[in-house]
Amino acid sequence: MFQSRQAYVEDFVKKLHEGQYIIDPKANDIQLVDGESLSKALGDALQTWEINKSTSISPPPLLSTHAFTLITLAFTHGIVIDKNDVRDQVRETELLLEQCESEKSKLETDNKALQKRIAHLNQINETLENELKGREK
Repeated sequence: MFQSRQAYVEDFVKKLHEGQYIIDPKANDIQLVDGESLSKALGDALQTWEINKSTSISPPPLLSTHAFTLITLAFTHGIVIDKNDVRDQVRETELLLEQCESEKSKLETDNKALQKRIAHLNQINETLENELKGREK
């Protein structure tokens, strides 16, 4: 289990450095039990983990567990933004936008046809009202 946590932390740090992961600024608003923000705690833990990783063969298990826990907490609170997910969301949004524009065009055409029909029915109504008035006299 320790090895997988260490690999998980390593992968997370790598993705942060590559810019694939971004920490949402909302992490500053999430307070941990000790009053420290999740953003600060995560940053400190990852910095300590990287320093220990660079100065020893492998970071102590407790350090990897702490970093792993904070990373998991960050994902749980939804403050880790995966740029690949954002790209997928942009593509999906663009498709929805195209569908909406197509539907809007169809609705505008239908609306114009309905307005013409209303105008025609108003004409018929006016004609009928005039005929009724003429018969009443």
